[in-house]
Amino acid sequence: MIFKKLFCKHKYSFVRNIHGDEIIHRGFKRSIWKCTECGRTRLSDELHKEGPQ
Repeated sequence: MIFKKLFCKHKYSFVRNIHGDEIIHRGFKRSIWKCTECGRTRLSDELHKEGPQ
């Protein structure tokens, strides 16, 4: 599993936006993304806008 995460090209998929006090708890990040290949999660500063843009 650790080698998979080290050598993965990471294709991130949106999980959810962070709201309320959880933003402070997560270091002022606004959305959660997860790699579809290895399962690694990443936090983003930007709020993901769902739907057509």
